[in-house]
Amino acid sequence: MSFRFRRFQTRLLFFLILLLLSLQLAIYISVRSANIENAKIEINNSLHVGAEVFDRIIYERTQNLFQYARLLSADYAFKPAFHSGDHPTILSAMENHLARLDGAQIMMLVDLDSIVIANTANASQHGLKVAWPDLIRQAEQDEYAEATAIVMIEGYPFQIIVVPYFSPDISAWVMIGFAIDQTVARDIKSIIQSEISFASQALFGDGLEDGWRITASTYTESSFSESDKPESNDSLDKKLVEFVKFHAPENNKISASLDIGDDQLISLVQPIDNDGRVYAVLQRSLNQALTPYLRLQNTLQIIFWLALFGSAVIVVFIARKVTQPVKDLTVGAKEIESGNYNARIDINLKDEVGDLATSFNSMARGLQEKERVRNLLGKVVSTEIAEELLSKDIELGGEEKQATILFSDIRSFTSICEGYSAKQILSMLNVYLTAMSEAIEVNKGVIDKYIGDAIMALFGTPVSDKQDANHAVSAAMLMSEKLHDANANISLEQVPFQMGIGINTGQVVAGNMGSPSRLNYTVIGDAVNLASRLEGLTKFYGVEVIASESTKEQASDWLFQELDWVKVKGKAKPIRIYRPICRCDKLDQKSEQLIGDSSHLLTLYRERKWDRAVETLKRLEQLDQSNFIQIYLDRIKQFQHTPPPQDWDYSFRFDTK
Repeated sequence: MSFRFRRFQTRLLFFLILLLLSLQLAIYISVRSANIENAKIEINNSLHVGAEVFDRIIYERTQNLFQYARLLSADYAFKPAFHSGDHPTILSAMENHLARLDGAQIMMLVDLDSIVIANTANASQHGLKVAWPDLIRQAEQDEYAEATAIVMIEGYPFQIIVVPYFSPDISAWVMIGFAIDQTVARDIKSIIQSEISFASQALFGDGLEDGWRITASTYTESSFSESDKPESNDSLDKKLVEFVKFHAPENNKISASLDIGDDQLISLVQPIDNDGRVYAVLQRSLNQALTPYLRLQNTLQIIFWLALFGSAVIVVFIARKVTQPVKDLTVGAKEIESGNYNARIDINLKDEVGDLATSFNSMARGLQEKERVRNLLGKVVSTEIAEELLSKDIELGGEEKQATILFSDIRSFTSICEGYSAKQILSMLNVYLTAMSEAIEVNKGVIDKYIGDAIMALFGTPVSDKQDANHAVSAAMLMSEKLHDANANISLEQVPFQMGIGINTGQVVAGNMGSPSRLNYTVIGDAVNLASRLEGLTKFYGVEVIASESTKEQASDWLFQELDWVKVKGKAKPIRIYRPICRCDKLDQKSEQLIGDSSHLLTLYRERKWDRAVETLKRLEQLDQSNFIQIYLDRIKQFQHTPPPQDWDYSFRFDTK
């Protein structure tokens, strides 16, 4: 059978419709396949994330039990009950403790011969051998005399922990546990948003083959369509048991499919004990995951039929004009696809095809620009710096400009972190750096670099708004506030973090430093070094923030207390240093008195009026809790004994950083 059409428009219309129908079918098949595959990939990723969250939840529950058991082991109120030797008294005390422990169902006290002293779950076991002597032996061999394992109690898995009971030496063993049951399954499901079932193999058969059984499952509680729901819970349990028995030996967390009715469950089997007798099965429904894709598919079909009708109406009028532009567009698209973002299309039309060509060229330029941004972002540390670099050619070098530099550092960080693991130190440091970075960025600062626990931040480069000094001081004061919250979250057992911040404003060289293949936007210069020196002085003066005179003069929104006239290491010329006290619009009576008395003190001190200066210092003792008072008392005492020379310039020299 052959088709002959004399008119080009008719032929084009016929073949266009045929092509669109063929494309629709191909797109439908490919999109459906891709959607199913993508849904499986997303479910698989979600299940692996859920598996990690599940492990974390079980770990945290276990650690909570350990923490409480340790408290019980050191509880002086429990000792009289223990030493009484009276079983009802001991059992009652244990039940009181267990009632206060959320999530635990069993508590046992076992003597050093593994004989049960008391069991809250079964009082009749008093005097019997504990059912899990291996767990006791494991604790005896542990460095901290602690152990944990999953055991089976009446066919159900329990997470049991063992800690020693000291009185004052190890006198018995405390065992606490919680059931891995339906409640745990529901709690975990609410967090990981996946169905979860627990499969266990008892030591002896419990009516099921090989002793396997499903001890808890959220799947049977969920609502499904009649076609998706299995005939009965027993049927589902059997399928789950067979699935676990087949996949459990792999022990590699590879997801697989389990057919339940018309639904396909993407499932992941994960062992939760070392003996391979208790497994968690995480599941997600493929039908539910495909719901948004099915809606998209219906929308695409509607769009297709509308496009087909519109194409049939206009194809006759645009046949001669569309063929060559489409070829040009196709060639250009292939160039873009191959990575040639310099490709451009030259179509001199004023209609929609011409607009399409213009949009195509704009898209190509946009992709070219994005590729450039992507390369830049791998070499800079902030969006502001990236935007600055985009406005000019990338080359080594810099320009001189005024900026405010902020240095912060944790005092005695090395000694504080003694006794902590590298992972703990990193976690604590991340909490601290996150809080400090937020304070800097909210005040329009740019993080130049992290140097261990130190931070170098820039205000005024690469972008300046003439309020850089005010922003820097605001950032420093907010950092001081956030430090207290960070200390609460870090919960150090030794001492909380204490911080020093130095701020200086001056001329710097800002630009790209490094090599052509790897560069870093930063600033260098004498002003940077001075900011670092000021940060070092905070410990000596017992304050958190010290600003230079140049910063104080430009930070007009803030009021400062003058601290000293100093010569820092490496500097021959003395500078005035200040501590920011409060914003000008937040001045209160106490702050006003502190600033005024400090200024009066320094005037008397520099005029060598020692006695009156001491009187002023006495008034300041109730206002200033830093080292400021003691520093000047010591200096005055020394000068009263050995007066300064006639050419004294009031400065104090620091020979260390």
